[in-house]
Amino acid sequence: MNETRKIEDINDSAIVAEAEKLGIKEMEFLGKYYHPEYPDSNDHAIELYQFPAGGRVASTNGDPVWEEADMEGFAEMLKEYGTEIE
Repeated sequence: MNETRKIEDINDSAIVAEAEKLGIKEMEFLGKYYHPEYPDSNDHAIELYQFPAGGRVASTNGDPVWEEADMEGFAEMLKEYGTEIE
């Protein structure tokens, strides 16, 4: 039940900049996940996106986490947030 989001609706300047550089207008939104220890805190939430060509990225309270740049760290983050995505 994923949805498509327009680039201008994504609240992460680094992700938006990369998408604009690649000429991407929309990305697939894979969901918003809260850290189990802070289930109501947006400061402890991640939003997952997938680029049309397949790369995935997590928007965090800090810098985004790019799966391609750190596959192990990305997988650990998903586990920490209690989610699995294919």
